[in-house]
Amino acid sequence: MQPSTNATPTTNEPSVDATTKLDGLVRELTLSRWEEVAAFLKDLPPEDSAEVYHAILECLRNAHIENRPPNQQQIANNPNYKKYTAVNTFSLTDLFGIIQASPTDFSPDTTEKLAPIVQLSLDQGHSIEAFVSQFAERSKDDDQFPMPRKEIARLFLLVGHADQSASFLPSLEQTLASEDDALQLLMVKTLLASDKPSSEEAWDLLQAILKDTNTSEEVEESAITHSLDLLDELPPDERRLWLEESFREKPERGLAILTTLGTLVSDSFIRNADDIETRAGYLQLQSEVVEVMVNEFANQDDAQMTQWKPIANLLAKNWMQEARIGVDLEGNGAGGPQLHRDRYGNAYFVDHAPNNSHNGQSSAPGQLKPIPLAQLLSSAPNEKWQSIVSASLRPSLLLLMAKLHLKSENEDGAITIIDQLADLQPEAAKQLAEESMRVWITNHDLNRRNTASQNYMPYGYRPQSAAIPLTRSQQERNLRELANWLKRIDSLSIGPIDESLVAEAFIKSHSIAEVYQVNAIEEVMGQIESLQPETIGQLAQTMRTNLSGVWRDPETQQQLKTNRKVDDLELEVKRGYQVAHEVIERGLKVYPTSWRLLLALAAIDHDENDYLRQVNENHNYEQQRHIAFYEFQKAAECYEDSLNTLTAEEYSSDAYQLWFFAALGSCSIGNINETNQLAPEQITLITAALKALPAKVRMQHEEMLANDLTLMLMAVKPNAKFRYLNAGLEIVGDHPLANDAHAAIDYYRDLVTEIQLEAKLDGNDEVGHKQPFGVFVNIRHTIEIERESGGFGKYLQNQNQITNAYNYGRPPDNYREKFEQSVLTALGEQFEVLSITFQKETARSMASNDVGWRITPYAYLLLQAKGPHVDKIPSFSLDMDFVEKSGFVVLPMETSIVPIDAKLDRYVPRPTDNIQVVQTLNDNELEQGTVDVEVKITGHGVLPPVDQLLDLSYPGFVVREIDAMPLSVLEFDLESDENVVSSERLARVSLNAGELDSVHPKFHFANQLPMTKPSEMVFRRFEDADIVMTSSVVDLEDIKQTLPTNAYWIVIGLGTAVFVVAAAGYSAMRRKPQENIIVVPKVAAPSVVSPFSTLEYLQSLWQKIDFSDTERCELRNEIAAIEDAYFRQKTNNGKPDLAASVEKWYARSQPDARRFPH
Repeated sequence: MQPSTNATPTTNEPSVDATTKLDGLVRELTLSRWEEVAAFLKDLPPEDSAEVYHAILECLRNAHIENRPPNQQQIANNPNYKKYTAVNTFSLTDLFGIIQASPTDFSPDTTEKLAPIVQLSLDQGHSIEAFVSQFAERSKDDDQFPMPRKEIARLFLLVGHADQSASFLPSLEQTLASEDDALQLLMVKTLLASDKPSSEEAWDLLQAILKDTNTSEEVEESAITHSLDLLDELPPDERRLWLEESFREKPERGLAILTTLGTLVSDSFIRNADDIETRAGYLQLQSEVVEVMVNEFANQDDAQMTQWKPIANLLAKNWMQEARIGVDLEGNGAGGPQLHRDRYGNAYFVDHAPNNSHNGQSSAPGQLKPIPLAQLLSSAPNEKWQSIVSASLRPSLLLLMAKLHLKSENEDGAITIIDQLADLQPEAAKQLAEESMRVWITNHDLNRRNTASQNYMPYGYRPQSAAIPLTRSQQERNLRELANWLKRIDSLSIGPIDESLVAEAFIKSHSIAEVYQVNAIEEVMGQIESLQPETIGQLAQTMRTNLSGVWRDPETQQQLKTNRKVDDLELEVKRGYQVAHEVIERGLKVYPTSWRLLLALAAIDHDENDYLRQVNENHNYEQQRHIAFYEFQKAAECYEDSLNTLTAEEYSSDAYQLWFFAALGSCSIGNINETNQLAPEQITLITAALKALPAKVRMQHEEMLANDLTLMLMAVKPNAKFRYLNAGLEIVGDHPLANDAHAAIDYYRDLVTEIQLEAKLDGNDEVGHKQPFGVFVNIRHTIEIERESGGFGKYLQNQNQITNAYNYGRPPDNYREKFEQSVLTALGEQFEVLSITFQKETARSMASNDVGWRITPYAYLLLQAKGPHVDKIPSFSLDMDFVEKSGFVVLPMETSIVPIDAKLDRYVPRPTDNIQVVQTLNDNELEQGTVDVEVKITGHGVLPPVDQLLDLSYPGFVVREIDAMPLSVLEFDLESDENVVSSERLARVSLNAGELDSVHPKFHFANQLPMTKPSEMVFRRFEDADIVMTSSVVDLEDIKQTLPTNAYWIVIGLGTAVFVVAAAGYSAMRRKPQENIIVVPKVAAPSVVSPFSTLEYLQSLWQKIDFSDTERCELRNEIAAIEDAYFRQKTNNGKPDLAASVEKWYARSQPDARRFPH
């Protein structure tokens, strides 16, 4: 508001009268007294009233209408201030009061300021229909209502109701006939924004605006913008014709089109950051418009073309801006539709999903997304466009275009542009040529393409069609294409490219299943002698890697369908080593002191020597190994001599690192395992070689080695990590970069101190060599390690034989089998390993005598020394794996050596407990003068033989034969508080009748020998085909009277059968020492076979053994048959063979049964 002419303010502070009036206006606005507001505005000078009215509209659409803004500190301290702050509310009366208060008729600017208030009212629930009705009624009186119908239409357009806007505008014909270009433009916007856009009518209006010579510059620019937006909806011919006419008939219009388009593309980069489709459309349109422009003015001289160059540069820069984003952010690949396969292997293509994701990752709204490479390349400046781009901009433009071609893996497109760039920027062209070489390598990698489809299984999958074999003709064709490509690069004026890339291209073009040939190398790369030593070394080292891996691996050869047999592979590998030697030796003739060639020679000699040992063709292994180590040392010395010719960036740790790997057992780190032989003296030599380097150089090399020591840990097999780190840290010492390696090996050592494998004699160390003795194998551990590991049950499993076995992210392993093999390997030379009995997986740990420690019983070994000379139990190990940063590590937990005394050649009692002796009398052949006594001894520990526990002198009888089974360790007794095993001995004592009492013959069971540990004695005898309890003395006359005539034969036959079966099994075990594992039966077989004992045994198997459905059905039928034959008197098909039934189901209940050689 302007001050009055009489006022002479001396300060910038408002007068008291002005402040009072301003406070009054705020009060009237707050109370919605719009007539008073209108009166206030009318009192103002005309030049101020419109400005104040606009300020009022600005205040009303905000939450605050007081004469001072909200406290900014409050807003800063409360992030939810705007979210929860109060907002003004407006009724229809308020809105029309505000409109009516306008001191002048509405202009487009006033309407734009009113629109947010109307939008706020609509958002608060007022209906659009009520607004339309009120506006229609009030607009009838143009003199009294300050808002013309055209502005009402604009208002509805601004609040998103274009359909209501049309009702306040003239008809299309009237609009076309009018000369009001602003009205025509408003009609265009309304037509395009309506629910049913009318593009054709809008296009006609736009052309009318553009043909009007009196159109304002602002309206013309807006009309051009809308015309450009509508071009996509025109047929291609019409679109092209309109552009050509625009440039031909009115060049300044064409220039305006280019300028507007340049602004659209530039602004779209920010406004449509996440709308790839819009931005890509503008780039495509830009390319088309420039092409029309260039074609129209192609015949103009340079002076005439000058006016077009600035805009051509501007548009080129717009494209380059998008291209840089594509190079930096867009993923590799062609950028067009991508090949996918469904679960059945059917191929389908999916276009780039521009507004949803980028490279498979979702993007936040407003986040810049790159345009796909294919769309960028299709809209790139062509040669005609490039011809009018300034010379300073053209190299950068070509560079970006070449990079896009390379990123889209189109090496042909890139090389064409590189050819154009070679004269402008030779160095950049050379870098791009080398990059094109890398792209060529990727596109022509035979082995990558061959395995590209291995992640799906097509419907109707057949194993024989799982891979397409790489034929030699494919390989040769690939190598020919490589030779031609190299000639094409050589034709560029950029000089030779990096030779290592050429070597890599040859390697990738060659099938990994095929051994290299010298003539193939030379056809592509030239004579071996013409190559640099680094290139020859690269080829040789690649051959060495393949020779130690894929070229000798039958599984890889099978996957690649080479159909080579083992003998064929052996010949190929030997030929491969010959080729490698030839390549290196020819290189050494030219470069005799090249450390890379000497290193390659040492590595190949070392690996070949190890391979020949594996195929049993190397009788001078140690000698050849020392020769290879000498070659490593010589390579390191030559490297040291060459240091003065190298820059710090060219330093390499390869000479020491490969030497280190060889000392561990293999030059390929992934092949180092627990079977390789460590050469500790070489570790000392490597350390000495490093220390011989100048101090500064030594520090740089130790830094490289220390860094690699940790980085490569993940590539080392879990069972070799401890040895790898232990030897590596001896070389690099306490270098800071080896801190992680130190932490890892400290962790390994801590594990070894918290977990121990303990071998403990079951009894004293006087074990003798004529009898078995027991050894407890326990895992001794701290309470904490047991809690953190979740127990040690998995080490009692053969996980590869368990369906869906889970090993906490590690590969399933046969822990029991590996432990058994470890025991056999360590003890087999001096002991007969009679059996290994494992603890149950559900077993828990028990307290130890040491505070903080506990013991988990693991296994029980039954051993027998092979002679009196044996004086110790050697160390054996259990491989245990643990999670760590590099994955997991396998540490062999080894037992300590246990001293023993095996000199005694007589029986020495071992600790036993809970012994029970069951004697069962079979006197069925008493009339023939013979009886049998079945003896079963059970208890804890290594039970004594029958003749060491019982007095086998039977009064009235003479012992004819004692047939004793070997000791059988059944299981760990989980019900005992001590760590004990339950075992069993079976024997049959055959007796001949001697001098019996003819009147009252009696049988006396054997008594326990004096001085032996008291045992529970149980006496039984047969009665009516069953076993009954009896006393230690049996009246034989009573038995003869109670048994049926044929009962003797039935019972003795059954008893004899089971014993014969058991004896036969023992004899077979003796004959077949190669079957070397024993599994304790879950259900013990009956010692004496009878209908009752057999039925009880089979029913126990039914309840406790997890048979297959088929086996369970068979077992059920067999139980029913026995019940029918012996208890229901149904003998239509004869009686079942009880002994055969027991033998069969005993075997089936133990699918893992294995036996050890005695």
